[in-house]
Amino acid sequence: MDSIRGAVNPREAESDSDWEHLLASTRARARALCRNTPIDPDDLAQEALARLLLVYDRVRNRRSWLARVVANLFVSELRRHRVRSDRREGLRSDSGDDPEGPTGLESRFDLRRHARALSVVERRCLSLYAAGHSHREIAAALGRPVHCIGPCIARAVARLRRSLVTPV
Repeated sequence: MDSIRGAVNPREAESDSDWEHLLASTRARARALCRNTPIDPDDLAQEALARLLLVYDRVRNRRSWLARVVANLFVSELRRHRVRSDRREGLRSDSGDDPEGPTGLESRFDLRRHARALSVVERRCLSLYAAGHSHREIAAALGRPVHCIGPCIARAVARLRRSLVTPV
């Protein structure tokens, strides 16, 4: 038991009231940032406090450090939500709502026919990207390096465009 007490524990280094104050100020900052967004402020506060515990000894002004981390986490989450919603909106707008073009089952069949012009890897890469996955997630799913995913998506989009312009 004494060996455990000898370990450096951040919670023992400061009083409970200091930690409660840090938690309250971090939660308030997260709530203020997350107003009118789909982002959960408690998740931001928890992630920021978890990161503080990892670098506790190296941080002097913990309150300002936490405020900065919460702001950075908020921006990252906001970008992630925006990118995924933009991809979903792009898919909805390209889903064949054009009254002059094919609709319903015809457009799905037509797109599948044009997708045959892509390699298997390009098809999987493009479908995962369209589903809102990050390049890192796609690379893990396909077992490829992350730096290869961007060019693969670009090639797939270019080949699909060429295929859609010229009849198959």
